[in-house]
Amino acid sequence: RSSDLRDLQRLGELRSDLAGMADFSATYLQCQLLLIKALQDNMWNMPAPLYIKQNSLASSAAKQILNETYKMEFMYSGLEYRQVAIIHHMRLQAKALQLIVTARTTRGAETLFGICQNFLLEVDFFQRCFISELPDMPDSFVDKLLDLMPRLVNSKPSEVVKILQATLRQSSHLHLTLPERIHRASATIIEPTGKSDCPLKFTAGLVVALDVDATLEHVQDPQNTVKVQVAYPDGQVQVIHPKPSDFRNPGQIGRA
Repeated sequence: RSSDLRDLQRLGELRSDLAGMADFSATYLQCQLLLIKALQDNMWNMPAPLYIKQNSLASSAAKQILNETYKMEFMYSGLEYRQVAIIHHMRLQAKALQLIVTARTTRGAETLFGICQNFLLEVDFFQRCFISELPDMPDSFVDKLLDLMPRLVNSKPSEVVKILQATLRQSSHLHLTLPERIHRASATIIEPTGKSDCPLKFTAGLVVALDVDATLEHVQDPQNTVKVQVAYPDGQVQVIHPKPSDFRNPGQIGRA
């Protein structure tokens, strides 16, 4: 499957019209590979002294999957409800993996109980949000969890963790079907370049004008979603929401 990942990445480089679809598919495949690697049996059957290494690998995989799923959900246009549900399903699996890792290093029973309860609330939230998609997710992680929910809500945290680990390993991976057109949102800053020969000078506490010229592509509802982050020399960061009048739309490309 690593070869499939390379093929998708290569396709995105060769065909600009298919770049969004190829990048999206490659990211989803990468998440699957990370999850599979993190759940390998030989990794979880290690003796206690080696737990630290395994926890680090699994924790890193879970964090990367979470980051990638947020990118998939918010950095692509053209997604249908089915794809959003699959993204959330992958995110739920990553959160389960995080819970398993946490359970191996947490000593407080009350703390672990709270973490388990929060995760079960996430499962319930998924069911309420994507109930129409559940019939198309047979044998998936969430499908199995919902069948086990009466047992989970009445189990001790240690038992919940065991069930989650077994269910993650035994669940089928969801097949990702894509609509005809998916585009990745992008913003290219033209000015300021960050390499100006005439840097802006200003006095602390006073307002200074900063002109920003940027090309936005495939950004949905830019007037409400686009923000500009300004980093100051003293390390402070300010996020600015441009006014609607700051946007121009020459053809299908907007500028702010």
